[in-house]
Amino acid sequence: MIKIIFLDLDGTLLDDKKQVPAENLKWIQKAYTEKGVISVIATGRPLCYAQQISGLGNAGSYVIACNGAIIKNLQTDEYLLNALFTNEEVLKIRDIFLQESADYLTAYTENNALVEEKKEGSYPYPFDKSDSNAYRRKVENLEKELKNQPASVFRCVIGGNKETVLLAKEKVDKLDWTESILMLTNKDYKDNVDITRAGCNKQNAIRKIIDKLQIRPEEVMAMGDSENDLPMFELAGIKIAMQNAKQPLKEKADYITADNNHSGVAQAIRKLIFNEK
Repeated sequence: MIKIIFLDLDGTLLDDKKQVPAENLKWIQKAYTEKGVISVIATGRPLCYAQQISGLGNAGSYVIACNGAIIKNLQTDEYLLNALFTNEEVLKIRDIFLQESADYLTAYTENNALVEEKKEGSYPYPFDKSDSNAYRRKVENLEKELKNQPASVFRCVIGGNKETVLLAKEKVDKLDWTESILMLTNKDYKDNVDITRAGCNKQNAIRKIIDKLQIRPEEVMAMGDSENDLPMFELAGIKIAMQNAKQPLKEKADYITADNNHSGVAQAIRKLIFNEK
């Protein structure tokens, strides 16, 4: 029996317009009110972005942000985990970004994504003020930025072409205080290496939450679409890949649901929690 669902945001719970389809919300709430099933957002995005996702209500008390470096109970404001890099550690990651001449480095705080580009236009995402982009802020020099305005950084991303990213990951992995995931995109974006403090990933974040709630791994459902969701699949009793998911997730999935633009989350809940065809 499923007691808790862990949901990635981009490409999973959210459609390509960065909205939560009404059908997804309907079935998340129905699972909670009729079956007592909790839903938890598990994202690489900053905490501020994850907290903006509305409509989960009491079904969504917890949130996992920055790929597992932050775990927060939204109802009590309690942090189960708050795993920062020191500014010195961030600058060591920046050194690797500069050594490999990667396209961009992003440092994620609770409320911002601070982006340093190799050159104007190297960062593949917009800096407009829409809801999904408002937390992104371009900085000319991250080292000077952190000296002038010290920030709490939970996650870093180095992006560029595949060869550059692989070399950067090799150097990052020699730092014994880091954990990294290689993200090779199949869209018109850059490849990147996603970096958190050692031990911070979605699997370990899930474990902290289910241990607190006394839920067993076999009672966990996880849904995702990309490489940073694979750690969830290592723990979850039921693994759901989106139709738009990358192949490694589909290969490990127990069930492949509809894509994120066709309420795949709702389809999976209907089928696997309510036993509907």
